This record gives sequence, C-alpha cells and structure tokens, in this order.
Amino acid sequence: MNKFKKLGLTALAGSLAAVTAAQAADYSIGGAAVVTYMDDNKEGSNAVSGGNAIGQNTNVDFSASGELENGFTVSMYAYMNDGNGGSISSTAMTLGMGDLGSIVFAEAAGTRANGIDDKLPYAYEEAYDVGGAGEFGAFGAVTNSGSIEYQTPNFELGDFSLGFSAAYDPQGGVANRDHDAVTASSATYGAGKAYTATLSGMGATVYLGSETVDGIGSTGAAANEYNSALGAILYSMGPVSLGYQEVYVDSAAGARDYEGDGYSIAFAVNDDLTLQIAEIEVERKAVMGTAAVTEKNEQIGVSYTTGGMTFQVSQVDVSNYDYNSALSGEHLEIALSFAF
Repeated sequence: MNKFKKLGLTALAGSLAAVTAAQAADYSIGGAAVVTYMDDNKEGSNAVSGGNAIGQNTNVDFSASGELENGFTVSMYAYMNDGNGGSISSTAMTLGMGDLGSIVFAEAAGTRANGIDDKLPYAYEEAYDVGGAGEFGAFGAVTNSGSIEYQTPNFELGDFSLGFSAAYDPQGGVANRDHDAVTASSATYGAGKAYTATLSGMGATVYLGSETVDGIGSTGAAANEYNSALGAILYSMGPVSLGYQEVYVDSAAGARDYEGDGYSIAFAVNDDLTLQIAEIEVERKAVMGTAAVTEKNEQIGVSYTTGGMTFQVSQVDVSNYDYNSALSGEHLEIALSFAF
C-alpha cells in the first residue's frame, strides 16, 4: 500500500473541494488483485450446471481525510471493483464532529445500517452468496445509496459501549444521482429510514437494526411498505469467534416475505490460517396458496495468508436451491488474492 501524508491545502482543492478550510490531509491508496476458480453443480429438476470456471477481479481503494479549523474532520473513501463493470461499488463522505457524533453522506453502500447486514465471521465469502438466500444479508440495502446518516458517538457504560445511527434516504431502492444529474426514481419504493444500535463489551457485540421504506402502488403506500429487521451477536474469545443472526424481510408491492437465521464459527489456528463453518436457513413465506420453502446453506471456509498472498476456499452445500424443493446444489470457490 502506498501512503502519502501531510499534503498541503492546494492538493485538496480538486478532489476535496468541500474541505477548503482544512489544514492538511492524509491520502491512502491500496487494493488487491484476485483470481478465482468456481465449480457450481446442481441436481434435480431443470438443473443447469457448468459455465466458465475462471474469474479475475481487481479492487482499488482511495481514501482521504483532513481536519477543519473548528476541529471537525472530513473524510472520504471510494472502493472501485472491476467486477461491477469498473464502477465505484462503495463510497461515502463523513463529517466528524467530535462529541457531537458524525454525519455520513452515503453515495453508494456507505451507511452503518448496510454495514451490519451480515455480522457472522467468515474465512472467505458469505454462506448466502450461493442460491437464492440473499435476503439473509439484505438489511440496509434499500436505503444505502444517496442517503444521509447520523451516527452518535459511543457511550461508555462501565465495561460496555453503546452507539446508535439513523439514516434517511429520500428515494429508496435506487442508486444515487450525480451532483448535477436528474434525480433517480423508483416504481416500487419511496422515502426510507434505517436505524441501528450496537452494544459491545466483554468480548461480545450485539447488533440491532430496523429499516422501513414507503411503498408505491395502486393499493396505497401502507399496503406496499417495505420493512426489514436484523438482530445479531458476535462473541470472540482468543482464537475463536462465534456469530448468530436472525433476519426478517417484509417485501414491498406484494412480493414474497422472508425470515431466516444462521450461525458461524471461525477458528484462527494462527496468524495465517483460519478455519470456519456456517449454516444459514431462509424461509420464503407462503402467499396466495403457494407453499413456504426454506433454503438451507451449509458452508466450510478456509483462509491462509503467506508473503502478501491469501489463499481462500469456500464450499457451500445448498438444499432447496433458489427456494426450489426439487433442486439442490454444491458450490466450490477457490481464490488467490494479492494485496498491494
């Protein structure tokens, strides 16, 4: 990673115009290159397997921060991933106000609500990346782009620390707009709000979240309102990390609702090697005579780092693949990444 420190105010003028009163700034540039191999097999009715097994991905990270004359701080980051067509996949700007907390302007996937979507410990990819159980990590996704979020400072309560956040998105479910572009709109969602609470101490962290988004439809906004909720706990003791999470998604516009839970256990054998197992279940609720179906994902993960290279493996067995009771699957992913 290359790091450029203490650049003058003139270096900030182009990329951080909002920080005109800053005394100095820290810049950081980093990234990683990843090569992957995937083997995806399905069994059952209408099963389709195969495809190109080799993949490549490059990530580039930019960040900058500066301090204003009044003691406030301004920071920004941008995460570029060529797996998203060379676009920025995550970026946000934060105004730090000391004991008053922070305000986050989330251009793309920058809210704390979206950041707690899945808090289970993994050696590599999430267990829900395979099949149709993406709702397990859906919390905060509708209000995470083009939104503003207030984050309180952490309140110390003896051995514990407590923090809150509240986000507002004037147009949920769509990407943010450029500063001078036409405002984006959605045929499904209106304005949305997301709230989180985080309590940590004595090796454990509890995450709670609630997201509500107005709906748009002929039957009225109340009938089409989108709601999601999350509760998770992560406990670490020495080399062992254990996580448990529950999620609920009440979809908008009469779409199917989902409810799920899952756990993961990770064991750091040493500084270089981590082993992990996980199991999640997500139920797609019954609607209009269609029966409920539960997808189950069971995962084994391994991560090994040596000499700037990281070797990672994720094996996921899926029952009721994509909520199809006649379909099961096995997914193997092997990754070799190089940090720079």
